[in-house]
Amino acid sequence: MRTPLDTELLRTLVTIVETESFTASGEKLRRTQPAVSMQMKRLEDAVGKRLFEQRYAFASRSTLDKARNLRFGSPV
Repeated sequence: MRTPLDTELLRTLVTIVETESFTASGEKLRRTQPAVSMQMKRLEDAVGKRLFEQRYAFASRSTLDKARNLRFGSPV
């Protein structure tokens, strides 16, 4: 028999999807961003699947290129 999922974990999941942000979800739920991340880790462990992928946005590419150039001393 399966253990029922914690409703707080599910509420946090829904809030993350709605706000598209762990930080904004934390603010809305009055939790820190690390607490939100820990809750999602618990939920992922409970369901046995990864729920989120972490990646940078395409718009961040130019910022990343500038940072790389600064890091290695090349002109921007």
